[in-house]
Amino acid sequence: MQSAVRSLRKFSTPAFRVMSTATKAPPATGVAVIDPIIGLTDDQAEFYNLARSFADEQLRPNAQKWDEESHFPLDTYKKFADLGFAGIFVRDDVGGSGLSRLETVTIVEALATGCVGTAAMLTIHNMCAGMIDKFGNEDHRQYYLPKLCKMDLMASYCLTEPGMQ
Repeated sequence: MQSAVRSLRKFSTPAFRVMSTATKAPPATGVAVIDPIIGLTDDQAEFYNLARSFADEQLRPNAQKWDEESHFPLDTYKKFADLGFAGIFVRDDVGGSGLSRLETVTIVEALATGCVGTAAMLTIHNMCAGMIDKFGNEDHRQYYLPKLCKMDLMASYCLTEPGMQ
């Protein structure tokens, strides 16, 4: 054990620390610890970067105020629609983006860095739109999905537990 400690100590000399780049950068914290685009395709990385920029510029600066004031940012949801985030995995024939679940997770993960609650509501909206797209009849698809994909109409659902009052 002592020989292992002695071996490690030789790497903590001032001369070695000068050569090391690790001591020149501040320690990473939070989401900066792991690069979230490792392993993504170029398109998926673009989706992440677009969503992350939106989160940094539009969500994070407002998140605390929205929580404190119990504000539901409808204008922000309209901006999600402008980016194609209101029908992420809805087929494109009704205005959706037609993306995969992996691409959806990539987008939501990036948005959640700015405001978890706002990103969570967007996921619920997308789940509802996805269910209509997958299981709705053609009349329902044509009537509801274009409105949902533009955020002219928002969707949600309610969960209950038996015996809860």
